[in-house]
Amino acid sequence: MRNLTRQEKMLWEAFGTGRRVVLGTENAEHGASWGADRVVRAEVIRALLVSEQPATDGGVPAVRLVGARITGRIDLRFATVNHPLSLRSCYFESKVDLHGIHCREIDLVDSHLPEGLRLSTAEIDGHLLLEHARISKSARLIAAHVAGAVLMDGALLRGGETQTTTPAFEADGLRVDADMLCTKGFHAMGEVKLPGARIGDTLYLDDARLNNPDRCVLNLARIAIGGDLLCRGSFEAEGEVNLEGAEIKGRLSLEGARILRPRGHALSAAGLIVRGEMRCPRLTTEGGLRLLNARIGGPVTLDTATIQHPNGVAIHASGLTADGMYGRMGFSVQGEIRLSGARIIGPLDFNGATLAEDGELSLGCWYLTARELILLLARPVDGRIDLRFANLGLFNYAPTALPSQLRLDGLTYNAIAPAGDVRTGIDLLRLEPAGFRPQPYEQLAKTYRLMGHDAFAREVLLAKERRRRSGLPWPVKAWGVLQDAVVGYGYRPRRAATWLAALIVIGTVLFQLSPPRAINPSRAPAFNSLVYTIDLLVPIVDLGQRKAYLPLHDWQQGITYCLITLGWILATTIAAGLTRVLRRQ
Repeated sequence: MRNLTRQEKMLWEAFGTGRRVVLGTENAEHGASWGADRVVRAEVIRALLVSEQPATDGGVPAVRLVGARITGRIDLRFATVNHPLSLRSCYFESKVDLHGIHCREIDLVDSHLPEGLRLSTAEIDGHLLLEHARISKSARLIAAHVAGAVLMDGALLRGGETQTTTPAFEADGLRVDADMLCTKGFHAMGEVKLPGARIGDTLYLDDARLNNPDRCVLNLARIAIGGDLLCRGSFEAEGEVNLEGAEIKGRLSLEGARILRPRGHALSAAGLIVRGEMRCPRLTTEGGLRLLNARIGGPVTLDTATIQHPNGVAIHASGLTADGMYGRMGFSVQGEIRLSGARIIGPLDFNGATLAEDGELSLGCWYLTARELILLLARPVDGRIDLRFANLGLFNYAPTALPSQLRLDGLTYNAIAPAGDVRTGIDLLRLEPAGFRPQPYEQLAKTYRLMGHDAFAREVLLAKERRRRSGLPWPVKAWGVLQDAVVGYGYRPRRAATWLAALIVIGTVLFQLSPPRAINPSRAPAFNSLVYTIDLLVPIVDLGQRKAYLPLHDWQQGITYCLITLGWILATTIAAGLTRVLRRQ
């Protein structure tokens, strides 16, 4: 090639051996001010890359240039390049257009591309190196295929001037056979788009910073990751992180991350599939987490996380399937938590959590299935907890941190804690805001029986009858009061025995002091005040004393009528109570 400058001749001569040509080591951001001694024309680079120059002894042909100001447009669209391309710490005056290129490796480490990078549909047989690169006006890798790794540690990507019209990084359908690293100060000002991408191993976003306020800042919808997705450390996203329909074969880690989108969803992950665990300890969000119908192979860990979405749904995980869900040790939520229809194979643990909600609902778990529900909250819940038709193995709650309202209709569980005081269980049932519901009482009594607390079960069923009585008409209510006083609705049989013994003693003493007269002295059996009293009290049974003797005085007649009446009442209430108990059994 003719009319080559001194530095271009150096590059031309070094190409055959792949030797690196260093024109300077300064920061490429200031490359626009570099002098003519640092200028290399884009056409010279293109001519070398598409040439068929054979390898020389001791090297492999390659373009390796450091610290150049590259003028003109590097246009290698649809070219087949058999040589590695390394342009480190270079400043590009025009867009680098490698659309459809097929090459071995591309190295733009520490370079500055103010007009952007186009690599869509590219085929790269090795690595794509963009570490500490500065790329403005978008980096486009749509449908590109990188057989090695994509390394973008410390890179700075700028989208359009408004950061909303042009994504900072656009890689729909990108395929990377190895890792993709965007860590150690990676900063994107605008949306990072990888919907439908395929990452062979792990996608690293540790300590990355992404900015696209109140819009989607990281779009990983439908992405498939063969390893882990790691957004840990000082990872910060100012905007929405979208993982809807994503599939991660390893784990998802948001440990220590910050996601800020106050007026919407901070994390949208409906339909997310994670084969491993989802680790989110110390996660901080302004905006909600949306995990509708997500499937997590391991546990979801939210220990010490802070989720803020006031007057909205902070965690929407209806239909979630996970091996466990932990929100312990200072876990704090401002907003609703919805876990309706979720299936938690392990525990759902809110030990030490703080749930705050200015609206009506704090925790919605209707139709939830979980091995354990641990509601050992740090303080009482501001809103309502809804457990209707949930199915639990263990229901563990803190009596000192109950909500003002608790929906329990249809809830089933095999064990309850604490179980040492029946009053705590009964107080729990009184929090039902919709009025009397018999099923929660029946369930608690059944659970106490399974745990061996038969006396507690009877107390709960007695409390159920008393709660039912409060809403009945006054005649029925009066009959209920009588049953309660006499036999405790059949759940306190000793009370009936006490009443019976007391009446027998009273009658025996009175009739012993003043015996009645015999109707027919010649045929009457010998008078026995005890048998006479029993004959008056027990209906139907005839011991021969009541028919053979009549009271002498009016007061004796009154006592006789009273004992007969109380006997019928006592017998009726005992029969009603026993019938009720036998029916339950």
